[in-house]
Amino acid sequence: MALARDDVPFRLLHTENPSPIAAESFPVVWEVPAAISMLAARQRPALLINDRPPPGLHSLQIDSVSTDDYSGGACAAQLLQQKLAGAPGLLAPLSVAPVARGRAKRSGNQAAQNAPRTDASSRASSEWKIAILSGPPGDSRSNQRVAGFLSLLPAAVTTCPTWFLEDALVAAPKVLGSRPDAIFCCNDRLAQALIVYAKERGMVLPPIVGFDDAPIAEQLDLTTIAIPWGPLLSTAVSLIRRRLAGDVSGPVHQIFPPRPIIRSL
Repeated sequence: MALARDDVPFRLLHTENPSPIAAESFPVVWEVPAAISMLAARQRPALLINDRPPPGLHSLQIDSVSTDDYSGGACAAQLLQQKLAGAPGLLAPLSVAPVARGRAKRSGNQAAQNAPRTDASSRASSEWKIAILSGPPGDSRSNQRVAGFLSLLPAAVTTCPTWFLEDALVAAPKVLGSRPDAIFCCNDRLAQALIVYAKERGMVLPPIVGFDDAPIAEQLDLTTIAIPWGPLLSTAVSLIRRRLAGDVSGPVHQIFPPRPIIRSL
């Protein structure tokens, strides 16, 4: 953990209620939006990790370090665009069919039933059928990732109520039932759900791009858009040290560009 490595004393709390936090402490919040709202309402400075505070007065109280989700969504669109077009660039110009090798086994009529209708690279981009599996509708990170993707490519969006595998498995039939030529998932757990669902049914998957570069992405050999945790956390530790030392200057909102991790696609 970055704080322990840098000898910054801390206490870990699993709660949405920041009331127990001592006045002399500096709250650092990860994945607890309710806590950020409560801290900002009390005009209590804090640091938000991997997200941004809501615009307006709350943003004047809260520091944040996050990734550029909009740009990450656009990166995902470009990767899939290159793949489907067979264009040189970050990806080799491979055909769509071999992508599923190692993810699902086909045989007989099942292979014919699940095979792509045609080679997507032979069709115009306006004919590509692309799907997005997004995260919760109220999550600004998911919304920005979707918006970035749609700025470059049209796609049908299916919303998952959470970021978790179990809920994504419920959404999987809708996403895969349309037989898309390519899929963007707004995090790697959502992509995992599609891969698991398809494998259990012997379905051939089209190219998929995830987001986060969570450990599951490497296990699945999944191409994804990586959150730059190294520089993000280094900046977070530096901010924490400054605030603990008494720095009361204006809020810092640091945004880091994500980067694509190319695996199988």
